[in-house]
Amino acid sequence: MNNNQRLKLLHSALLINDADIARAVTLGGIPTSRNRAKSWLRGKAAAREHNGQHQRRFIEITPDEFDAFLLGLRQMLDEQEAKEEQGE
Repeated sequence: MNNNQRLKLLHSALLINDADIARAVTLGGIPTSRNRAKSWLRGKAAAREHNGQHQRRFIEITPDEFDAFLLGLRQMLDEQEAKEEQGE
């Protein structure tokens, strides 16, 4: 299993979207766009034609980006937990 597959599993298990993924990676220290996060969730065969050129729409997430996602996700979960505790 590679990191893109792990990310897809976390994406569906935690019910997070591509904006959440981009935010987590950015919080983890690597500025990331929502479009880049979307490309990590696509299948390897994802492609499109643009101006007569074949463009890949899948990007392999790097180990550093995946680590940043995990670090940022922890921060996001901590923030959520703190908000829930304040609401009690």
